[in-house]
Amino acid sequence: MKYLELDWRKLLVSVVGVSWSIFQLLVTRWILLDPIVLRSLHMSFGLTLVFLLALPNNRRLAPTISNLAFAFLSCVGGIYIALNFERLIWHTRGIDPFTPLDILMGSVTIVMALIAGKRSIGTSLVVITGIFLIYMLVGSYMPGMLYHRGMSIIEVIETQYFTTSGLFGLPMDISATYIYLFMLFAAFMYRCGAGTFFTDLAFGVLGQSRGGPAKAAVVSSALFGTVSGSGAANVATTGMFTIPLMKKVGYKPHVAGAVEAVSSTGGQLMPPVMGAAVFIMADLLGMPYITIAISATIPAILYYVALYFAIDFEAAKQGLKGLPREDIPPIKQTLKDYMHLLIPLGVLVYFLLNLYTPILSCLSAIFTTVIVANLRKKTRMGPRNILKAMEEGAVSATLIVATCALSGLILGSFLYTGLSINFTALLTMIGGGQVLPTLILLAIAALILGMGMGTTAVYITVAALMVPVLIKIGIAPLAAHLFAFYFGMLSLITPPVAVAAFVGAGIAKADPLKTAVTATRLGIVAFIIPFMFIFWPAMLGQGSPLEILLTFATASVGCYCMAAGVIGYLMRGISLLERGILILAALFLIWPERISDIVGLLIFVVMVIKQRAMSRRVLPMASP
Repeated sequence: MKYLELDWRKLLVSVVGVSWSIFQLLVTRWILLDPIVLRSLHMSFGLTLVFLLALPNNRRLAPTISNLAFAFLSCVGGIYIALNFERLIWHTRGIDPFTPLDILMGSVTIVMALIAGKRSIGTSLVVITGIFLIYMLVGSYMPGMLYHRGMSIIEVIETQYFTTSGLFGLPMDISATYIYLFMLFAAFMYRCGAGTFFTDLAFGVLGQSRGGPAKAAVVSSALFGTVSGSGAANVATTGMFTIPLMKKVGYKPHVAGAVEAVSSTGGQLMPPVMGAAVFIMADLLGMPYITIAISATIPAILYYVALYFAIDFEAAKQGLKGLPREDIPPIKQTLKDYMHLLIPLGVLVYFLLNLYTPILSCLSAIFTTVIVANLRKKTRMGPRNILKAMEEGAVSATLIVATCALSGLILGSFLYTGLSINFTALLTMIGGGQVLPTLILLAIAALILGMGMGTTAVYITVAALMVPVLIKIGIAPLAAHLFAFYFGMLSLITPPVAVAAFVGAGIAKADPLKTAVTATRLGIVAFIIPFMFIFWPAMLGQGSPLEILLTFATASVGCYCMAAGVIGYLMRGISLLERGILILAALFLIWPERISDIVGLLIFVVMVIKQRAMSRRVLPMASP
């Protein structure tokens, strides 16, 4: 009996998940729907699946009935819009008033979105969304810049449910068009063995070096991040393999979890498939996605260069070794078995570089994956695996749909209360119109908002409230938006609530807070990189090739110095004073002036010479 109960729950999830994927594939090219119809049906699938996934795997009656009821109401809430959207168009022209049933369905759907958010994301974003919804009601009682005329409950429901500026606003539009397809692409790649390919390749190349599993985690997470674009999901997939191996060679559990968390979080930076927030950024900027991806390439590389150095210094400081040769996957065999899986990524990049739409590019990459996977027995995808990939893509998209639904409610409150305009004026006044203080304010706000919200929700909120301030004081729009995106992403590893670090801690069986603190220390350079490209446009590929090359070279040396200073190791353990000197050299190298680069390089060279001299004196004494 228990087996049958488990079976029908799994079957229901599979049917809804596969149906959702088929629906999304059809509406990309072959079925044209009104935008609000597409978004409402997309949300219906997503929220329904959230509740189906929450069904208990036992005979508990109350949770089963409640989740089935919530799934039904979520489904009906989106379908109602699809069935009545023509009448809603007449209403916007003042001809057909809303009915009590309209208001009931709107209120139920908003409540379902909040409950689904609580189930899939956590409490933080739900509480913040609730505060903004309450603010829409009580604005007439608020003081100063927070004042607005106030809205009735009916008006709140009408604006949030029956327009394309609330639940079905820009975030849901991007989720229904771009993001879902890219998550489906990631699911197909993972199902045919891309995750194994990237992990085995990384371990084959780096596994035997000092701290090899940690370095392999960096590379494999970066590679898998090129197709997954999700920090927590990246930890959960690659971390199941890398974290136990890190512990095996001597890494403490909290360090192993932290290394994987920082490595996986950076996957959102890696082209060609970046985090979901970047697709929203492209729409807000009116800029091709590939342009943003190319601009973000150097910062993404620097992120991983800095992390690699930090891990290498940590391994040397702790005296850690690599894996024995017998535990290393053979590179030649790995390439023979899986190298053909690079073809879909090549197709995706080719289409994006030739300015095809992200939708067509991703669709082509998905179909290429299915074809290419059949070139080798090890990666072959039969009907069962194809259906499983469709289900897994749908399951991974539920988090994004819930996030986009709540983000849409927040953006709707900004729009209908005028809060974004008032907040921009307030932040400009606090920052005094100065670039650095305003940037620091924005960074702190993004990290606070990111406590449990996720990158996409943080980026949307900060982009609405604070990015206009940066643009107003003279920062280029692309740099301003990438700054907000970076700090939204870094909130995943920043205490006290660090989602990616907590997932890593769970796999490593380590203390979550200790893991998050260690992740912040290992990823410290990542908190500086956004300031670098704000003051140094060449970091985003803007300028002559020579200028870009010099910028990358000096920034790389700066990352090396910063990692050495933070970890406390260069060619040997270094004193507190030497750590401070190296951090100073890093800051000189990071500052966008050639004279400061020269000063930083001189300090670095002096420190290296000193380290070499001391090593020569120490080694003879250590010999027998």
